[in-house]
Amino acid sequence: MDAKIIEEKYTHHIRIFTDASKSPNGTGFAFKENNKLPPHETSIFSAESQSIKKAISYAMTLVAEEILIISDSLSVLLALENPYPKNEIIQSIQEKLSNSRKKIEFLWGPSHTGNELADKAANEAIKSPRSILINRITFQDALIKINNIIKSHWQESWAKTSNTNKLKEIKTSIDPWKTPPPSSRHKEVVITRTRIGHSRLTHLHLITKEDNPICELCDKVLTIKHITLKCPKFNSSRQILGNPLTIQQALGEEKTKNIYHFFKKG
Repeated sequence: MDAKIIEEKYTHHIRIFTDASKSPNGTGFAFKENNKLPPHETSIFSAESQSIKKAISYAMTLVAEEILIISDSLSVLLALENPYPKNEIIQSIQEKLSNSRKKIEFLWGPSHTGNELADKAANEAIKSPRSILINRITFQDALIKINNIIKSHWQESWAKTSNTNKLKEIKTSIDPWKTPPPSSRHKEVVITRTRIGHSRLTHLHLITKEDNPICELCDKVLTIKHITLKCPKFNSSRQILGNPLTIQQALGEEKTKNIYHFFKKG
């Protein structure tokens, strides 16, 4: 909605612009006064919510009865319409609104369409020594922080895993792969066993109590790495995997659909 329409529709309203900003240096929000939040734990959603909450508190002190709060955060404005929000800041805002006799309305305004001053103030709030520090975070932000810490420790533990872990050579990160699962149980078993290096072809001897299988062509121990990277017998089939130079290139996420076809052809 442009400034002219706002002027016509909300002629008698006091207009308050809100905005929030998040950078590697911290998180801040502003409408009239500058505020800082815990730098890394606070999400931009929480900062935008706090900005609107503070704007409402300020609106309560005004003589005017009609207030228009303009925000560029559509996600927060939509959350305010939820009758059962989980976010405690949104709950607090709704409680303030229900107890207010003023006519407070909200309007979404895309970034840089009238709220430039609020946008500038929000950015300045991060580094300004005069900003008011709000040293608390929401349950949702705390949960995100906890999950990130757990993930960081898990990743560190995975990085320290012994190099004998065959899967670690292929998957260096604990982040889940986004590739859709194979279309059948059989394909999924083949791909998974290939990646962990324990296939029927290379490890059946553990059950039969026989010696390690030897590649008839190369006279070397038969392993998944040997088959996918080195054995000349599979040179033609190896094109399916893109002629990889490392086991990660051969069996990584982007090759999920090719692994089954490689062994089927080979």
